[in-house]
Amino acid sequence: MREINNSTGNMNPANFQKVESKTDAAHTPEKVQETNSHPNVTEDLSQSPEAIIGRSQVHKADSIENDIKTMLNNPQMVEKTLNFQGLAEKMLRDKGVEAPYEQSTVLANEFRNEFLSK
Repeated sequence: MREINNSTGNMNPANFQKVESKTDAAHTPEKVQETNSHPNVTEDLSQSPEAIIGRSQVHKADSIENDIKTMLNNPQMVEKTLNFQGLAEKMLRDKGVEAPYEQSTVLANEFRNEFLSK
């Protein structure tokens, strides 16, 4: 068992074993070009499941204009939520929590939903 040297500080490139690379005959450049060519087929995207899912994800998207209107109409709510978020971030940072800003924004959103939306 003396032939195994576990020392990482004594690495000599001359002792490395050379590995011969094998080229696969099935993956020649000609065959790769054949497999990468796509026929120009135009689908009816209105019936595509991906398109339907995409439309459903953006159908009820909230616009920035609505957010700005809400903030302008409720400045006290915005101020209280931002104060809560700042305090939550400081507390999480002091505790050494990973990603304190992201977690404090989640807490601030829940604070707004629970206490200020009523």
